[in-house]
Amino acid sequence: MPRVVDDLPNEMIQRISVFCCNDEGSAGRVLAQINHRWYINSRRAALQTISLRRGSHIIAFRDMIDSLSPRARDEFRLINLFIQYPPRDKVSEVKEDEYEGEYYLEEDELSDGDEPEIQVSVKSTEAAVGAPNPNEDEQDWEVRKALLETLDAARYTLKLLAIHWTSKAPCFLEDLFVHLPALEELYLYRAWTSERYAAIKTSSHVPPLFPVLFRLQYSGYVEERPASGSDSKGNFSNFGNIVKNIAPSLIQLRIPAHLT
Repeated sequence: MPRVVDDLPNEMIQRISVFCCNDEGSAGRVLAQINHRWYINSRRAALQTISLRRGSHIIAFRDMIDSLSPRARDEFRLINLFIQYPPRDKVSEVKEDEYEGEYYLEEDELSDGDEPEIQVSVKSTEAAVGAPNPNEDEQDWEVRKALLETLDAARYTLKLLAIHWTSKAPCFLEDLFVHLPALEELYLYRAWTSERYAAIKTSSHVPPLFPVLFRLQYSGYVEERPASGSDSKGNFSNFGNIVKNIAPSLIQLRIPAHLT
């Protein structure tokens, strides 16, 4: 008796693959093992959801993208990306923030509030992908460079990004991301382990990295930034202004209690 899976048209197989391949990769492996036709038609969706939990994995995935043939590169469609650097067992001393709840934002809510009291210890260099920041650990730089190149390769397809990033020295938002015009959801945690830094400061405004982002979960440290617009006093903006600049279309924000 013929199996139903053998009679499905290629277009249906492709749609099933796109729908199912939203986990760490096990669904794609199962679909690819049905038969050769399923393997061929599910291949495009196999890389749409990726979880990378070590620096070596991030570098290896970047190298894999670089090794793709022109045709495979055209078919590369990364939609969901989960990053953890370094593994949790190596940063057990970093305390997670307690979340107070979820917030649905009105336009005027992002600019209210008191100015934060922050000690300044380092300044931003606005480093490009091709250069490390001063005092940046060599391993942190190699992994961060691989992350930036991966994000650049997926900038027009990536819709969900989760990053748990702990480095020896702090880094700014524009040092960790490229412009992602399709990103809709971001889950971000940043921490540093070195005791040399009390806080970080930059004299530049944060760029609009995520123009269509509508959901943001933010935790970890916040850099000190100049206030939006003209401010002759040189005051620094609160967290709300930073969020408003990086994600002008934001609707839902989840933050720890100390940022409210």
